[in-house]
Amino acid sequence: MTDNGGFGIYAPKILIPAEGTDLEKWATIACDQYTSDPGYWQKAEELIGGAPSTLDLQMPEAWLGEAGKGHEGHEAAIPRKMKEYLENGTLREIPEGFVFIKRETSSGTRRGLLALADMDRFDYRPGSKALIRASEETVESRLPVRVEIRKTAPLEMPHAMLLFRDPKDMLMGSLEVLTRNRRPLYDFPLMLGGGRICGWLLQTIRDWNVVADIFNILLAKAEDGMLFAVGDGNHSLAAAKLCREQEKARGISSDKRFALVELVNLYDPALQFLPIHRLVKDGQVIDYIHGEEECRALAEKLGCTADIRLPYPREQLFSDIIKNGALPKKTFSIGRASDKRYYLECRRL
Repeated sequence: MTDNGGFGIYAPKILIPAEGTDLEKWATIACDQYTSDPGYWQKAEELIGGAPSTLDLQMPEAWLGEAGKGHEGHEAAIPRKMKEYLENGTLREIPEGFVFIKRETSSGTRRGLLALADMDRFDYRPGSKALIRASEETVESRLPVRVEIRKTAPLEMPHAMLLFRDPKDMLMGSLEVLTRNRRPLYDFPLMLGGGRICGWLLQTIRDWNVVADIFNILLAKAEDGMLFAVGDGNHSLAAAKLCREQEKARGISSDKRFALVELVNLYDPALQFLPIHRLVKDGQVIDYIHGEEECRALAEKLGCTADIRLPYPREQLFSDIIKNGALPKKTFSIGRASDKRYYLECRRL
């Protein structure tokens, strides 16, 4: 693994589906989306129709408590399916390298960089001065199940997003130029209104030096030593951090020290900071909903109240975290539900 110059990010060695795999059926949206809409996931199942898919490697939260699809069954089934995909050639490993990603969304083309984040440089606890910090408070009770799954799973799939401040667009602008005439690693439409995704492998020393040089510039300007804020996947990364700490306590080390993430510029024009609305019944929040129209429609359908929230100003994110620590739970959402990260790339654990 190549030294990164101290900014907590490394080039990963990822796995993607073998050539000939239907990538539109393979890639599925993150498990914490459409939690109040099981119908979305039923459509996904019907579209996939038994083809190889990351739907086999995740547990949609909309299924929790559903007969035959509860956590108890998937806890063992998911690692088995991961192992099967590794052994039967469904997944193939590609050379070590970052992946420059362009994702067409409802708000424009969002750009990102797939990388490994060092969990020794991340801390989700209040008062943290770590290089990588959580953006929302962590609910500790949500971590043990995630930690146990990570301990036994042979693969990880990322939906975590780390934000960094690059107002001059140095990194993504440079990667646009670097990949302009290159053949993409993948390029395909995402199912059920997810837009389109295209990625380019950055595997040469020259490529890596471009990334390293720019992050070293950004690190030198980082206020309070904070280079990255978690934009999405706070609890996934908190579980990865806890798993890493348990390993260290036992005097062992493994690839679980690192977590696969997508790095996105806070000032990307297509990056949306949207409010997360609430469904309220009898004075209690019963669900958190992305999208005002969706929230109002579900409130009418379920006979409860739609609590509509105002957007959070992105410009305040880093300063608020530095001053006050992580924000309250569900303060903002990165984009609409259909624009969330799809599971696509995998990594061995």
